Amino acid sequence: GTSCAQVWVAQGTYVIPTGTNGASAFNLRQFLDVRGGFAGTETNVNQRDYVHNPTILVATNGQSIFFNDGTASPVDQTAVLDGFILTGATANPAIYNLDASPIIRNCVFTNNAARAIKNLGIITGANSFITNCLFANNPGGGILNKFSSPTITGCFFVSNSTTAFGGGIDNEQGSLSVFNCTFTGNF
Repeated sequence: GTSCAQVWVAQGTYVIPTGTNGASAFNLRQFLDVRGGFAGTETNVNQRDYVHNPTILVATNGQSIFFNDGTASPVDQTAVLDGFILTGATANPAIYNLDASPIIRNCVFTNNAARAIKNLGIITGANSFITNCLFANNPGGGILNKFSSPTITGCFFVSNSTTAFGGGIDNEQGSLSVFNCTFTGNF
């Protein structure tokens, strides 16, 4: 159902199973806060330690780890993803926001052969808030933004590359806001 407001995910490596017709297994939704970095003994969300209890999500079979489709069901800033390592995306981005605007914070995106995040706005825009994230060693590039207005704050973009444009961030026909971010060795 839709009554769950917060999901706590324990440390460990989770390989995303292939969904129907290759679709990703996870979708964020309004009013859902998904947090990684738990040891399994916490009784309060503030007790988690996502640095020392890494929660790793691995893409398989060319699918995204999260496909957030705001055209099917609203995904706004009440949808939160916090404290995960996302890796292994190949044909599709680790997170694909289609007219979806979640909050993504305290995450690490690494070793993704496709973009780490793709924001694509068709009707309403994909106006994500991406905060305190690390984008490192993604041969598919960091963030691709098309027809959207995300806000990116306090992030690090290190050694990302792509054969297209913007190893760190590629902004196409959108309004991008970037604050207090560091870019090193992206091409």
